[in-house]
Amino acid sequence: MGRDSAHLYDDQDVAEFHGFPLRMLVYNPVWVVLLIAAVAAVVYVSWRARSARVPPGPGRDAIVLSGMCVVGIVLTAQAMRTREYSVPVAISLLAMLAPRDRPSSLRRARLVNGVLGLLVAVTMELHGADTLPLIATHLPTHQYDGTRALLEANGDRPILNIAEADYCMLLWQYERVVCVQALSRYFIYPYKQLYQDVWTLHDHADTSPETVAILRRFWDRGVRLVAVHWTNAMRRFADAHPETLTLVFRSKINSASIYALAPP
Repeated sequence: MGRDSAHLYDDQDVAEFHGFPLRMLVYNPVWVVLLIAAVAAVVYVSWRARSARVPPGPGRDAIVLSGMCVVGIVLTAQAMRTREYSVPVAISLLAMLAPRDRPSSLRRARLVNGVLGLLVAVTMELHGADTLPLIATHLPTHQYDGTRALLEANGDRPILNIAEADYCMLLWQYERVVCVQALSRYFIYPYKQLYQDVWTLHDHADTSPETVAILRRFWDRGVRLVAVHWTNAMRRFADAHPETLTLVFRSKINSASIYALAPP
């Protein structure tokens, strides 16, 4: 999965299971700064660990974090998804190495804090206006609030979740919910027809002549509810074909919707 050996994410310019694109280092200098700082911290810990002339050596925690930092850099280079784990490790290592409790280091600490504060301010200025609104729409833990009764009534029938992440969002509302796909298309890849049906709806639901036939196949598989985001092609199909998909829920947070699938 980490190497995308089945090439399921080739249609995405930046994919979580593809390598970290080098051009992102150009477009986002903060990544360059963090990478250089992390590598420098690892080199420093390694030097301290090997040099008997600089007692005391680094603590066990610093050595372990240095190893984890190296692993994180390697994994992130291979699969961009792992940045969410490697970045906190790198920050933890830098925090552990930061000088403290020494009067002689106060001037240095103030300088470092000033630089970090400046970097935070610049980052917020460059990206804050675009990033902060995403917290409400892209981390919507409560986007399906109010659907528990609907999900309970659906029972153990699978819900066709066009967006992979909707699985955990629906599960947040009802612990026994069942979805066609979970957090990755790799879970359904061995079932070729199912995989093809899901991704035809995902990419071309509003234009494919197969959409109605695919929905009939999902009805035969037991599907009665379809979860759709407002940006997806499936939403455009639903708006154009209310006789096939009847709106039964729409989120006030980000307009994520649940439709009832009509019988064929």
